Amino acid sequence: MHHKIMITTFFLLLMLIGNANAQVGGSCSTCHVMHNSQGGGTLVHASTAGSAAGWNGSNQMGGGSDTTPQQYLAISNCVGCHTSSTSETIIDLGDGTRIPIVYNTSVPTKPLAGGNFYYVVNSGDSYGHNVRNISTADGTLSYGPGQMVGCASSCHTSLTLTDAATYVLMDGTHKNGCQGCHQSVKHHGLDTAGQPVDEDGGWYRFLSAPSGHIGYGGGVHGIEDPDWEQNPTSTDHNVYYGSDDGADLQEDPQSIGRFCAGCHYAFHSPGEAFSLVDNGGGSDPWVRHPANAVIPAAGEYTSYTTYDPLVPVGRPEKATLAAVAMDEVRPGTDRVICVSCHRAHGSPYPDMLRWDYINDCSAGVPNADCGCFICHSTKDD
Repeated sequence: MHHKIMITTFFLLLMLIGNANAQVGGSCSTCHVMHNSQGGGTLVHASTAGSAAGWNGSNQMGGGSDTTPQQYLAISNCVGCHTSSTSETIIDLGDGTRIPIVYNTSVPTKPLAGGNFYYVVNSGDSYGHNVRNISTADGTLSYGPGQMVGCASSCHTSLTLTDAATYVLMDGTHKNGCQGCHQSVKHHGLDTAGQPVDEDGGWYRFLSAPSGHIGYGGGVHGIEDPDWEQNPTSTDHNVYYGSDDGADLQEDPQSIGRFCAGCHYAFHSPGEAFSLVDNGGGSDPWVRHPANAVIPAAGEYTSYTTYDPLVPVGRPEKATLAAVAMDEVRPGTDRVICVSCHRAHGSPYPDMLRWDYINDCSAGVPNADCGCFICHSTKDD
């Protein structure tokens, strides 16, 4: 089948046609196989931890030790479809189909906005999220850091767990692995370039939590960069929605910070009584760096006025997100969010940081590679 159609299928293949961000097109056979049989052999190649399927230099799918049929007649699993044995981070199959790569088995040349799982596999657990079919469970941490009290036996233990081992939430839909974060099944959703992606488009980057998840349910609202920030600039980047309100339980669950807080609750601001910790909004705001906090409109912070993709900010205008100037940062309005400092998949630096905090960030020593100095503009004087 080589005609272009819109179909509702495979969950995490973040492809693109032209300027349609979350829509998928091209030959059906690019992603699907009808009978998993050709020339006497199987066509499915899926990743397991330590055995990566993926696209090779000839744009052919191969590798992987799992050849069992996959859901939706897909040629691989989520990890395999977004893996490459090359260093390229966008695979162009030449039929209008482009695939973002989040795991390169060679050093990635231009990691995308969320970073790359190459680093957690090759550098160690602190360099990325441990996710099923990519890496084994973290050897140091027994559960997600900053988790909510009482969640140690739930999905927050590790994204390497099988679905069967994961705590089933109120609506019974929670999965693990990639789908621990990318819950949406509207892989071929409808959305318009430059506009926020909502439910019809499968939510921003297909990020969605189960509706029964203690008030955290729902999808993430935001604007997707057409090239997944492979070459970001001040005017070409993702736009993140950061909810503007006073308390965690009042925060819009469609904000990026609230989504991250579903697992890393104690790292969120402001403080909340049942988390049993002061996480930046209570009597001692310096226990942890404030997150989901407004950038102060005073002092050194007022220098951050031109958007730097190294240090993203959250925008509070949900209904008018697309109208906010892409290249502008507004102290007193925009927010520090989780992804201001971290990359969700992995990075070359410990704790999945966006920059080398240990070597590039020394007070009194100017360094354009230190993201801390973007907000704390006087610390490098």
